[in-house]
Amino acid sequence: MQQILCLHFSGSSNAIESVRKIRAMQDTYPDAEIHVYCSIEFPEVFSLVLDRALIHNEKPRGISFDKIYDLSPASTTLWTKLTIGSWPKPWTEMASVDFIKEVPAFDLASKGITGKYIVYALEGEFVTQVLDYPNIVRLLDKLDTSIILLGNSWDENLGYRFNKIFPEKVHNLCKVHSHSEMAAIMRGAEFIITHDSPMLEIAQILGKKTFAIFGPTTSTLPASDSLTILENKGLGCRPCQPKLRNYCPLNHFHCMKDIDLIPIIHASKTL
Repeated sequence: MQQILCLHFSGSSNAIESVRKIRAMQDTYPDAEIHVYCSIEFPEVFSLVLDRALIHNEKPRGISFDKIYDLSPASTTLWTKLTIGSWPKPWTEMASVDFIKEVPAFDLASKGITGKYIVYALEGEFVTQVLDYPNIVRLLDKLDTSIILLGNSWDENLGYRFNKIFPEKVHNLCKVHSHSEMAAIMRGAEFIITHDSPMLEIAQILGKKTFAIFGPTTSTLPASDSLTILENKGLGCRPCQPKLRNYCPLNHFHCMKDIDLIPIIHASKTL
């Protein structure tokens, strides 16, 4: 059997793009065994949407690879490329993602959550990809139903604050759940609010109505009946160049501060 190694060391916003590339590779090499070598935070994200790949967060050993491809060449360090045994070739072809492994039902009642709810996935690779704090507070204040906050350990601190401000309707489930459990929670939501993160594409794969908030980046997904893209189109500085940072290089952050969140508020009134 042919053995193929894929490298993914880009950020979280490119994780599903890499999945699309691996799907295309699986179509090109249907009988090959494909291994994905990625940074430690991604194995579960990949395993959630890939059904025929072996995921590693350490360099695979004892395997002679016939082909090595780099899914994110600009982000893979020279040291990684030099130590895997053969110089990787870039892979650019992408396929659609229309499969998520079955995830078990999640018992929200045990968390004191019953009835209808909205999911707000706080994740963002950079601080600037997350809606600014005052806007999140104003948004949560105006939503008329229970809100479940999902995210990583960094988001947990935000979630804690929002739960203290709105203890009756905001439920902080950041950090405590795996991506498969988060997918199960998202599946039961009335709609989902995300930033530019893998949670956006997972929401779309699940077929959920989604409001995606974009600040310094622009969407590669087209707007549709299930996807509403919220962005400040009037700014000439978007997208941030030459790369994203954890601060606004122009020191104004208008891409998030001046964004119109009315569509989300209106949607919550109809639940």
